[in-house]
Amino acid sequence: MHGPAKSVVVIGAGVSGLAAARALQQRGVSVSIYDKGRGVGGRCATRRWDKDVYDHGAQYFTARAETFQNAVEEAVRDGAVVEWCQGFPTETGTPRDDGHSRYRGAPCMTAFPKWLAKDLTIHTGHHATRIERAGDGCTVTFDTGEEVLADAVIVTPPVPQSIALLEGGGVEIPRPAREILDGIHYAPCFALMARLRAVPMIAHPGGMRPREGGPIAWIADNARKGISPTPCLTVHASVDFSNKYFDTDSEEVKGMLIEAVEHALGCEVMDAQLHRWRYAMPLTTPAEPCLVLSGPAPIVLAGDGFGGPKVEGAFLSGLAAAETLHSG
Repeated sequence: MHGPAKSVVVIGAGVSGLAAARALQQRGVSVSIYDKGRGVGGRCATRRWDKDVYDHGAQYFTARAETFQNAVEEAVRDGAVVEWCQGFPTETGTPRDDGHSRYRGAPCMTAFPKWLAKDLTIHTGHHATRIERAGDGCTVTFDTGEEVLADAVIVTPPVPQSIALLEGGGVEIPRPAREILDGIHYAPCFALMARLRAVPMIAHPGGMRPREGGPIAWIADNARKGISPTPCLTVHASVDFSNKYFDTDSEEVKGMLIEAVEHALGCEVMDAQLHRWRYAMPLTTPAEPCLVLSGPAPIVLAGDGFGGPKVEGAFLSGLAAAETLHSG
């Protein structure tokens, strides 16, 4: 490819892919996003269970970099994001305010990626199976047999899945790039969505971190948080617990986490659902916010595995990928 890409396919409609596509489209590039899921957002995920509403992925985000702050402030003005709090109480209920805003989507976490997705061309339910270089372009093939050709591709799924797409299409990954990719590791996480018999005693603003060393890393009361009309919990298991039991039967894992919740809160759990996040959080990230596989048809890998284990890191990685392609 000579000069900036004129057409780009983005794989993944999480925050990173949406940020990249939004930045490119604002610069006049033709962009299409493809995601295997039913909606946008990736781990900015919300699930509805009857009347209950659960943010069961990312719980909130902060904004430190100016470019992300500007996007968040715009989303706040549009009503897609609100400030949740400026810190969470200790386990004993002591307020904690560090002066840094924690934001959430309004009404729930998926609102922010849906806001990023405005006016973008997005194809959901499209599971990419391979990426190939074809002359001066790239071809992305989906499990339906459909093929899409573009000048360049931005790949934002977790690194192991991105590698599989490249290897499936015979894309050569140079040794220095492969060493970078092999150095990116993720922690899994169980998310328990729990219905309670009584209102839990969780202090304002509705999120808490139990004492370290147990099976639970985070508990949120989605009603007190402001996203659910009914009291219901999102519980994230600790890294150690999730690693140890990730391949264990779901009913057994649910039972252990329910017991831990009831012990921590003194509330009876009536029913629960379990979700496995295999690539919940990158534990190691490279120095650069994206990785370019150069060639006539560049392929750029991005996502929180490069930008860092936060919504902001994913966003900034997407912007870096867009800038790489636009600058040629």
